[in-house]
Amino acid sequence: MKRLLLSMVLVCMGCAFAAGSPPRAKFTLLIIDADTGMPVSNAVVKTVFQHQYDPFNSEQNKIDRQEKTVDENGYLTFSGTDFNGSVGASVYADGYYTDWGGVERMNRNRILNRWEPWDPLIEVRMRKTNNPVPMVHCPHKSNWMKMPEKDKPIGFDLELRDWVAPYGKGQTSDFVFHPYRIDTDEEIRFGYKLTFSNPLDGIQQYTPPEGMRSSYIFPYLASTNGYASSLEKIKIDPHRGRVETDMSKQNNYIFRVRSYENEKGNVVGSYGRIKGEITMSGQFGLQFEYWFNPVPNERSLEYSGENLLKK
Repeated sequence: MKRLLLSMVLVCMGCAFAAGSPPRAKFTLLIIDADTGMPVSNAVVKTVFQHQYDPFNSEQNKIDRQEKTVDENGYLTFSGTDFNGSVGASVYADGYYTDWGGVERMNRNRILNRWEPWDPLIEVRMRKTNNPVPMVHCPHKSNWMKMPEKDKPIGFDLELRDWVAPYGKGQTSDFVFHPYRIDTDEEIRFGYKLTFSNPLDGIQQYTPPEGMRSSYIFPYLASTNGYASSLEKIKIDPHRGRVETDMSKQNNYIFRVRSYENEKGNVVGSYGRIKGEITMSGQFGLQFEYWFNPVPNERSLEYSGENLLKK
């Protein structure tokens, strides 16, 4: 009798899925301050459950958008039906950077017609905005900046986002690129070496803490030491075989330029950050997104939204 009932349940569940009945999903969020661990009681959280009733995609998806505010202890719970097999939500709060929390891969329980783990507790540790300042911001664009020369150093002015004369309107060689390309019968090898104009200038790789999903991943302040005097990237494209490159890795960088030592022996410089790689194409195109503060010794890496880019 139990087997018969179980078989009937399975048949009914199969009918439900055939008719497009999406599994249920439920999850709970705890929103806290990353530094203090206290609840962020003003957090507003948004999520989306997607329903697709036709397995052949002949009908448009139906979307259930939900928005809630956390309770005084920082908790809230969402539930709905969804075909994606993942749950997650975006978190917003005044005085904090936007964040996200979720479970990207879940298992489908066909008998109960739901996603598991059922009602997982997801902790989101929000980062406060500390001291956002005006900066030069050059977003990552689909078009490439053409390198005007190869096999020779080319200065790049971060404040003006242009090559230094005679190739552009730049005045200060903040970055100095040395691009090259070598074609042989076996492979195409190209890349660049990045150097700087001043002995105290430099660049350092930055890796955010594992699991960080904040919209702001960098430190609040740039470090005063640990800068390398150069950065090299290369891509090897064999005519047959696997392409080798270190330009596709999602590294991030912090840099210091226009540096000098003042009369007290302290280093004075201008700081900035790069999100993602500085990528070069085989046709000598250049792409990278950066934020740069030309104000000497302003170490804040937080961007206020006021763009100092000179056009």
